[in-house]
Amino acid sequence: MIAGGKIMHDKAIKQKRPKFHENQIVKIKRKEDIMLTLDGNNKLDGLLFMDQMFNYSNQEHRICKIVKHIYMKKMIAPTAPLYILHELRCDGTSESFGQRCDRTCNLVWHESWLEEI
Repeated sequence: MIAGGKIMHDKAIKQKRPKFHENQIVKIKRKEDIMLTLDGNNKLDGLLFMDQMFNYSNQEHRICKIVKHIYMKKMIAPTAPLYILHELRCDGTSESFGQRCDRTCNLVWHESWLEEI
């Protein structure tokens, strides 16, 4: 299990209370602000911010679901909530994939990349 970028073994991860709620409209922060939160691998708390997600910067979207854990080869359990925003899906392009993906998964957003409107 990864928490805050560290591997955790059989420990409960305490996640802070979500700042936003389902069906709330939020604004995705500006590209410059998001980039300040990312490490050298474009990740925050183990969650990848894909280049295609910058297309939604500075836009307003509705929260569909609050995510507590996500599996991406390893379980990611960040200390901050993650969110799925209504109708924002991966277009299958990412340098980390190596080739185009056809799954059209939901994009997952870290709370630090969103703000209230």
